[in-house]
Amino acid sequence: MQTIPWLAEVDSLSGFELTALVMIVLISAWGAGFMVDAAMGRFGLGPFINGILVLFGACFGIYARYAFIVAPADLDVGLTLGFAAGTPMALLMAIGILRAWLF
Repeated sequence: MQTIPWLAEVDSLSGFELTALVMIVLISAWGAGFMVDAAMGRFGLGPFINGILVLFGACFGIYARYAFIVAPADLDVGLTLGFAAGTPMALLMAIGILRAWLF
């Protein structure tokens, strides 16, 4: 994925900085899992699984944005944040609807 402009900066981080970044991402996903579980109620899958789904959805949204959509430079940040936030919401909504329909 050579088109992601900030991936080179992440690649140049030292061991401690990279560990700190990974921990921040994991703790943020876990916190998002708790918030999603509280919002979804009985249709949620639990804080841990919801956190994994949020992290997976955000990573897939960022990948899909850079792989399939070419945006002008002034819309890059907004479009990337929109995909990083919108893809997990769509994924969790689809899973919640599917869970409500099946159970």
